[in-house]
Amino acid sequence: MTTTPLPDVTTHHDVPFTKVPEFTDFSPSPDEGVSKYTAQIPRDVALEALLLNKHSDVLLVALHGATMRHKELPRFEFFRTLRATPYSSLYFSDPALYLDPEIQLAWYTGWPEFDLHPVIADWAGRAAAAIGASRVIFFGSSGGGLAALQASTFLPASMAVPFSAQTSVANYLVAGTGLGAQRSYIRAIMPHLTPADGLGALRPDVDYFTSVGDRLSPLLRYQQKQENYVLFVQNANDHAHFNQHYLPFRAAVEDGPNADRIKFEIQEDRPGHNPPRQEFLKDALGKAIAWSRTLT
Repeated sequence: MTTTPLPDVTTHHDVPFTKVPEFTDFSPSPDEGVSKYTAQIPRDVALEALLLNKHSDVLLVALHGATMRHKELPRFEFFRTLRATPYSSLYFSDPALYLDPEIQLAWYTGWPEFDLHPVIADWAGRAAAAIGASRVIFFGSSGGGLAALQASTFLPASMAVPFSAQTSVANYLVAGTGLGAQRSYIRAIMPHLTPADGLGALRPDVDYFTSVGDRLSPLLRYQQKQENYVLFVQNANDHAHFNQHYLPFRAAVEDGPNADRIKFEIQEDRPGHNPPRQEFLKDALGKAIAWSRTLT
């Protein structure tokens, strides 16, 4: 299927939200263009999504990373980058950010009684069916990459393209940062994981998330057989994530049951932990799309 970009799509801010009565019954519009959706989920917060339908055979599903709280919610990261491409795209804002005004990163996990990753996968699958897309590719940078890895496992034959992603919440920037992200996450999202000696005593050599199993750890999940595919993109100049996430993940899966479903791509992007530059993002997504078209 071929398509051309929609040059008039420059913003989504004037598009009203369509209310989804039940989050378990998402039925997006099949019409070309931009539509936005909101549904109440447990804890009475909003799950918000934006769909840009270009009737392409590919649906790109974008998941954002850490969000500075002066930014307006909902956040639909990568819209400006993807709007001029030929591909349909779906964007989710992490609803956990509404639970606490200070939390910046929650990995789209949901909370103890509500797993959000399968809901994201369900909405993506329904959107693909509605607009005629035969391939679904989840992607994101950093925390959004972890969410992409996890959500993709709930939609067989889909693909995840994480960019310098965390592969375990427990391992996120454990060296020299005081475990601030984990502390905020436990306090606001998973308070039942608070250790007996309090959040102030968190130690980098202790995994406080073991009771949650693989829900917060692609490192664990992908050691079991999955039905999706992964193109793992790592910036070689992001040394912390290269050593703390990429290398352990690669070592864990290379000889495992998903070895033929996972590929690795090393990029030489700017130093530090940053979202990929536009040219690197588009290059990797292009490779993922080309690979996906060989699979069916």
